[in-house]
Amino acid sequence: MRSAILLELLSSCLVGIVVAIPRGQTYHSRPDILAPILHNRVASHDAVEPGYIFFSVWGGVGQWAPYIYDSDLNLVWSGYDPAFSALGHFNFQAHHYANGTQLLSVFRGMSVGGRGRGSVLLLDDSYTITHNIRSSNPAFALDFHEVSIRAESNTAIITAYPTRRMDLSLFDVTESMGWVLDSMFQEIDLNSGSVVFEWTASDHIPLEETTISPALKHGGGLSSHFPFDYCHVNSVDKFANGDYLISSRHTNTIYRISHVDGSILWRLNGDNSSTAETYIPLQDYNFAAQHDARVRRESADGNEIELTLVDNADNGQYYTQDYSSALRVAISFASGRATSRLLQTWLPFEDGQAEHQGTVQYDMPVTGNTLVSWGEIAEFSEFSPSGKRVLDVAFADELLHVYRVMKASWIGRPKTKPDLYMYARSRDEKTQFYMSWNGATEVKEWRCFAIEGDVRANLGVVKREGFETHFEWDGEVDRGMVEALDGDGHVLGTSEVVDLTMPPTHMAAKCGVADCSLQVLQVPKPEEEKEEATMVPDLLVEEPLRAWNMHVLQLVWPLLVGWLFGRFGHQVWPFSYQHSAIVRRRSD
Repeated sequence: MRSAILLELLSSCLVGIVVAIPRGQTYHSRPDILAPILHNRVASHDAVEPGYIFFSVWGGVGQWAPYIYDSDLNLVWSGYDPAFSALGHFNFQAHHYANGTQLLSVFRGMSVGGRGRGSVLLLDDSYTITHNIRSSNPAFALDFHEVSIRAESNTAIITAYPTRRMDLSLFDVTESMGWVLDSMFQEIDLNSGSVVFEWTASDHIPLEETTISPALKHGGGLSSHFPFDYCHVNSVDKFANGDYLISSRHTNTIYRISHVDGSILWRLNGDNSSTAETYIPLQDYNFAAQHDARVRRESADGNEIELTLVDNADNGQYYTQDYSSALRVAISFASGRATSRLLQTWLPFEDGQAEHQGTVQYDMPVTGNTLVSWGEIAEFSEFSPSGKRVLDVAFADELLHVYRVMKASWIGRPKTKPDLYMYARSRDEKTQFYMSWNGATEVKEWRCFAIEGDVRANLGVVKREGFETHFEWDGEVDRGMVEALDGDGHVLGTSEVVDLTMPPTHMAAKCGVADCSLQVLQVPKPEEEKEEATMVPDLLVEEPLRAWNMHVLQLVWPLLVGWLFGRFGHQVWPFSYQHSAIVRRRSD
């Protein structure tokens, strides 16, 4: 019996190690970057929203960082910082002020038990950090679920999950007071740092509204280190009059909160047994464990409201349907009795179920399209106003977590210099130039130079292609440099003067024409895309190896813990839970 268990454990770990082989894109001029590879499964190029794609990743086996990609799925900017390689990045977004100022925001920190511990960074168009927003209360850290910059008021809405003692006798915790993971949000003035508004769930949402019970997944509630996450606010938005819209995943409810006194004005979905006076029933649709509830339209009198949300339909203890979806819903108060109906549904490329995460970017400014990120499924889709899927992208690393994906215009002007790598296999072969400029969006061409003493010889101009551009010179260049040019030929930036890299004679025969490294520079595409792949075989070394990343161990230990609790958890965990008949158990 013991040997069988050990064999099963070993096989699980080996599977984890195999899965953990990173799939990432790196570059000759920036070998330190290992960027996510995106596969385009559906693309109607004339129908998609123009602009750049913004997302940040954690989990998986690549580099945890914020990223910007162009519409052709080429890397534009990697925000990877090796000093913070063990920290996740969440909720990466671009913001635009009326005066033309651009801003990036991202949460950087840890994800512990489903909530964040870290700070919110604000960056300007040179990718310089201008603000580092931390919790003003040393008792708790900021959370990653909501990072919203309100350009009209120059404020930021952020969330936090403090712990507090609470009576959990409702869940048979009777020996002492229990512990809950509370949900809080604040609106902060970015100029002064002062708190404009603060709201805490436990002051307004009773324990009776939760749809889960204390358990391993959501906290047992027996200590401050393992508190019961009864509410789990995961998004905050604002109405025109200043009221707040919040999504509470663990009550299956969306709330409207008064901006005057924090009281709950109405509840969409959830349990109406004790909240009938504020409860809005759903007509012919349902949602559960939802994310990213947003106000999309309001009538002048406030009687008609449209919202969007992600219906994850799975909270880890039970699920309400076999797939996740994004919804657009209407709420009407016109008849004197509040009602809500479904207006539109968007589905993943394949009917998958995302237990957590996911966002909706509705009615984008140029096309009116809707962009949905599917959270745990590691995909995102774009739909026309009629609901046609015009874009569908999957991450090659299926273990990645991508909390939010958004599209926006952006002009990046980094303060760094362009990067250049020059290589020749031998004196008798052509010289290869590889140039890039992380984050620069205005570069249209590159001008290449050979440097000899104080003399610069112009070798030619080449059109920019993707993140890294290649130029080949039929001759020997010992030292060189490049200039980045805009569309009018003006110089935007100049690289350092770089020495040629050439392998020693005894190694040259083992090297490729383009480089001499065991680090893979482009991962082969899936079978269905191979015919369109742009790889040039003779530019790569023979039998190249994948670039390994030491996040492998981080992939193995969750598999080990998951296997142990999957095998023995039901025998050792004291709590149980019951839910209504509409729920389909995982064991069904």
